Amino acid sequence: MVDDGSRHRRRPAATRDALLDAAERLFAEHGVAAVSDRRVAVEAGQGNNAAVAYHFGRRADLVEALVMRHLPTVERRCAAIIAGLPTDAPPRAWIGALVHPLVDHALELPRPTFHLRCAAQLRADPAHAETIARLRAEHAPSLRAAQEGLRASVAALSPTAERARGDMTRLVLLHGFASLELRLTDGRDDETAARAWRTAGAEVVDALAGLWTAPSHTAT
Repeated sequence: MVDDGSRHRRRPAATRDALLDAAERLFAEHGVAAVSDRRVAVEAGQGNNAAVAYHFGRRADLVEALVMRHLPTVERRCAAIIAGLPTDAPPRAWIGALVHPLVDHALELPRPTFHLRCAAQLRADPAHAETIARLRAEHAPSLRAAQEGLRASVAALSPTAERARGDMTRLVLLHGFASLELRLTDGRDDETAARAWRTAGAEVVDALAGLWTAPSHTAT
């Protein structure tokens, strides 16, 4: 028999999840600044327009909850991959440690998914860039280790080339997968969608391996 206390504890958790689902979808489809807390509450089926403030506090706290909804899982998957890599692993191996956790996480979520498009919108919003950077610094040591391993594996690159390729890598990971996520809202079946994710993951690894191992003509 479930006691009343357990039921009461589950209700706030269910409301919080509904608000996160609504915020993730609305931010993905419309951008962060265009969506009010009131609209999130309405879309989540909450009669209280202040539900977001009640459950999360400020907008920054809602953003933090959205990021932390997925970051720990991606981080754990990355940690499992790099645990088997030698320190002198080639660039492709480190790139795989960054790419495959994103793909595997997307595959395990119920469709349609919105988190990658939401992440792209959050990263593009200057108001939340600092929050996201802080969370990654505090909660994603394996993702940082994979990035450091990648940089060490291409030590011959100049600092300028390394920065440029790092920027391009972030764009590919964020917006490339966000674009695929959008395309997969077209109603195709789960098996076809899973195949599309795996193919995209392999292609992104190939593309980024080429990007990081290409000769550089930048001196500094």
